[in-house]
Amino acid sequence: MIKTQTSGVLFCDAANPIYVSNDDFMTEETEREILFHNTMGERLCNWQPGQAAS
Repeated sequence: MIKTQTSGVLFCDAANPIYVSNDDFMTEETEREILFHNTMGERLCNWQPGQAAS
């Protein structure tokens, strides 16, 4: 069976929040990308701050 583009994996089915620690070293670009990813998850998937992935 050939899958169409509309039958792809949804963001909320495949993604989890990205957590970082004080020991992590990141560029500003990486920080922005993580913030964007986590903000999308909050908006689309109702992730809550500090919520562990299930």
